[in-house]
Amino acid sequence: MLLYYFGTKERLVSEALAIDERRPLLRIREAVAAAGPPEDAAGLRRLLDGMWRQFGCPDLRAALPLYLEMMTTSLLHPDRYGPLMRDLLTEWTDLVAGLLRGLGLSGERAAHEATVLVDAGFGLLFVPLATGDWERATTAYGLLLDRLEPGWRATPDDCRDA
Repeated sequence: MLLYYFGTKERLVSEALAIDERRPLLRIREAVAAAGPPEDAAGLRRLLDGMWRQFGCPDLRAALPLYLEMMTTSLLHPDRYGPLMRDLLTEWTDLVAGLLRGLGLSGERAAHEATVLVDAGFGLLFVPLATGDWERATTAYGLLLDRLEPGWRATPDDCRDA
């Protein structure tokens, strides 16, 4: 019956993940809706630190191997999870880029900053699945934010691009 309704195992998994209430993407959107978007780089940093801490929760950490499997499968068999992974990465990048635009960055600059943050963040989530060293990943994520945060301030060029 599941194949009748969903067509493939991959579609079933995709649909299940799409309605998972524990997804950090939903949680960060809810936090922004409740408190409003960050007003400065330090506020965005606090929001992103909070998001990273969510990945330390056992229920979320337990789901990471599934996302890694989907990402790997999307590389080996793009027809299976490729669209899901592209959508997931696009959603994250768009969300972060929107928050950066809210800080006054131009659209292009916000997109580049968001891409660095999201892509590196996913890497920092997946490596500890192999090494088990979550403390190292958390330290590295903090270092990543240390390096990126100074770039989250608008410049005169951003005003011209707006």
